[in-house]
Amino acid sequence: MAPRPSITRTFDPREGEALSLRRLHPGHFAFMRAVVQGVDERVSWERYLRVAGEPTDLRTIRRTVAWIRDAFAAAAYREQRPGTARLILINPETTSAAPPGSTEASRAHVPTLEEFALAQGLEDFSQDEQIEAYKEAYPPRAAAASATAVAARRAQSRRARLIARQLDALRWLEQRVAQAPRAIDPIEAWLAPAMARRLRSAGIITLENLVAQINARGARWWRDIAGIGQGKAARIQDWLRVHQQTIGVHQGDHAWRPRRQLSDADFAAVVPRGSALLPYEKFEIPPTLEGQGRTGCSDREALDAWIGTPGAQGRAPATVRGYRKEAERLLLWAVLERRKPLSQLDHFDARAYIEFLAAPPAHWCGPRHHQRWSPLWRPLEAGLGQGALAQARAVARVLFSHWVAVGHVVANPFDGVATSEAATQSPAPERSPVQAAHWEAIEVALARRAEGPRTQRLQLAMAWLRHGTLRPTQLLRAVCGDLSAVPGRDQAWQVLVRRRGRPSQAMPLASPLIALLPPQPAAPERPLLSSGQHAREEGAGWRTPSGLYKAVKALLVEAAALVPPSHAGALRAASPSRLTAARRSRDERQGRVAWTRIAPVLT
Repeated sequence: MAPRPSITRTFDPREGEALSLRRLHPGHFAFMRAVVQGVDERVSWERYLRVAGEPTDLRTIRRTVAWIRDAFAAAAYREQRPGTARLILINPETTSAAPPGSTEASRAHVPTLEEFALAQGLEDFSQDEQIEAYKEAYPPRAAAASATAVAARRAQSRRARLIARQLDALRWLEQRVAQAPRAIDPIEAWLAPAMARRLRSAGIITLENLVAQINARGARWWRDIAGIGQGKAARIQDWLRVHQQTIGVHQGDHAWRPRRQLSDADFAAVVPRGSALLPYEKFEIPPTLEGQGRTGCSDREALDAWIGTPGAQGRAPATVRGYRKEAERLLLWAVLERRKPLSQLDHFDARAYIEFLAAPPAHWCGPRHHQRWSPLWRPLEAGLGQGALAQARAVARVLFSHWVAVGHVVANPFDGVATSEAATQSPAPERSPVQAAHWEAIEVALARRAEGPRTQRLQLAMAWLRHGTLRPTQLLRAVCGDLSAVPGRDQAWQVLVRRRGRPSQAMPLASPLIALLPPQPAAPERPLLSSGQHAREEGAGWRTPSGLYKAVKALLVEAAALVPPSHAGALRAASPSRLTAARRSRDERQGRVAWTRIAPVLT
């Protein structure tokens, strides 16, 4: 008689709540069918339950097998089948133990019946004939061997019947309790408890959230989630792909390849065009809200003509980007929030738009680092401060002034619209300047970084921002050929600042920057932000104002952790443009900065 089964619960107490949410899917049943039939646990795990962990982790496999058996038995009890529940919990391996006496026979060096038949060439004879010959050869052991053979046959028969009954029970149970993953299911229902906890700590609650995270960030979506590495991420993606039909949310092709291998067409396919909250190039104006101006062209055509391209009408790339950003926000607001064509906005609409920018709803806001191809892109980060509101109003006023001039509209709705009311309703937080002791924290954060061309280039950039007068965009465009010695002055140097639409201007260099100049003349075409050791600056990582902004902001966040909390805000709120010596001296002249030294606590 088989031993009475018992339900063993060996789970970590912290996993109790997560385990109560887990659900059975067809993969669990396929895995158990393979285990019941004697397939190696690791092989079955790799085939059916790979998402739950590495097949080399036997502890995870054993815990999961115990949970599956308990879950199967609990489901059978719910279906009023206690016999099926007990059957499921029996381990078929317990029925295949060697019968009594076999060990003793082996110690006496008496061959088994199978060994004897093979040695005597009787393998093709019936078992009764083999036993008769065995009795003649080994009379003292014949009875014991015969009993052993009979017991072995019976044990094998019992095990085969048990396996068949368990397979039937698993098929019956699968039809009643197996579920398919759905988009709204919590991640704890389908993933291992430890993995689910790590994802939930990153704000991922449901399977739909998980797929959205993957689609929004691409192949390296897991980088900012503690405890989730490339191996776990690959297993999660494979599992989602297997069940994508029932989940109903698909991973994009871009989620399977590194970003450097993707083309513009791949990024464009991530989010389809539509009339939702999308970037300007993907936003489609509904036909009923596509205004027609007095010139006969649509609002979209008039906007495209006004935004233009870099170089058109002397516009710099930064100007075109700024025009597109403000036009994008205004168009999205007019169509999605006001439900009016852009060309039909009036004075009241213009005032409402400025108030909207001061306090936008949450679904309009998102982090700056989400790129335009990402589903997580949003037109705003948060409510705009007074300066940004004034900029938005000024650009909108320029747009409508142009439309009035070309005859697309009759009047400019932004004439006479002030930003003070909206700004006082939602005042922007005061930005404290980066003070001298803050720079000490920045230097410590830089010193803690690993050596390499990226760190060297960032060190050089921070030195130019601290002691120079070039704006970040000017600094990125500057080359070593722009440096020259000041005529008639020893040890004095200057840099030529090239400005669009205005004459170039020579700016003197501060002593700390002169000390950084290489002893030997550098190639004139080499960027000013070059370590001087790597001509191509392999791995430096940024070439644009956006890249410089991200690199500096990341460093400032590191430095903020080294100063007291009362001073950390100034570092986190700073930007490359606010670090320049020219900006600081202007603030000092206007009396907005009390340039006092603080005593930071550097850890």
